[in-house]
Amino acid sequence: ILVSVAKPVTVASNSDTKISIVTSQGIIEVHLFKQKDTTATDYFLKTIESGFYNGIIFHRIVDGFVLQGGIYDVHFHKKDMKIEKVDPFFKNNFKNKFATVALIRHSQNHDMLTSQFFINLANNTSLDEEENKKNYDVIGEITSGMDVVQKIARMKIGQREGLYHVPFYPEEVMIKSIQISK
Repeated sequence: ILVSVAKPVTVASNSDTKISIVTSQGIIEVHLFKQKDTTATDYFLKTIESGFYNGIIFHRIVDGFVLQGGIYDVHFHKKDMKIEKVDPFFKNNFKNKFATVALIRHSQNHDMLTSQFFINLANNTSLDEEENKKNYDVIGEITSGMDVVQKIARMKIGQREGLYHVPFYPEEVMIKSIQISK
């Protein structure tokens, strides 16, 4: 007697949003917390869909702390930063743990999200302190590609045009594109 067992059907929900950050060093896969923080995640997804991140670099590399990107191209030309108004008091209570991804709010106007984001390279509890919660929205976590992240984190860095911890060879830390999958 053959017994057929039906496989469960997986239905993508708001919590199943994933992105692939295609870099010059490889691909970083990120699971976004869309179901928990729709405003910040939707903003990030809209910015991705616009192609804004194509050709930008991780412009701040601090091994053991963060990789930051979202504003400079490989020639250190500053792109017009994308910003969007959000609830300044909303806190999703996600922590800046190792391998999480966070958006940065505008430094002078905490109800504005910027296009800048960072990947935590450590458990950065100092970024979770009450006075900082208005500045960083943790929106996802890396599910694969931490080897790529660690490779970028070990790139040669220096100082350039008043910026510290910038890549010596920016083309080696370029985000070629970010792709959305469900």
